[in-house]
Amino acid sequence: TGTAAADIILAGLHDASGMVPWIVLATILLVEGRFMLVERYLKARYFQGRAEGRSEGKAEGRSEGLAEGRSEGLAEGRSEGAADERRKWRGWLERKSTAEREGRPFDEPPPDALTGRGGK
Repeated sequence: TGTAAADIILAGLHDASGMVPWIVLATILLVEGRFMLVERYLKARYFQGRAEGRSEGKAEGRSEGLAEGRSEGLAEGRSEGAADERRKWRGWLERKSTAEREGRPFDEPPPDALTGRGGK
């Protein structure tokens, strides 16, 4: 009985040995195929995220640049406006002082800071 069992086992192994290479090949293909699909998926996600990040970065940079340019422009405009206002007042005061020294009447209205009228 011991030899009969051994003969049956050896016959089964002999019959199965023809399938081993196919089983190994199928296992390799399944594992590698899964790795290739995962790699393809991760690459697609990476490049999609990268493209989205770039476009978001460009949009954010554009809006920050516009805001910064706007604030710098406003500051420069205020500074130039204040300098212009000071020039108007100095000119008006100089003309008024000259008229008073020479005894002439001076009826020119002072510069108006809110409307920019008056003065020269």
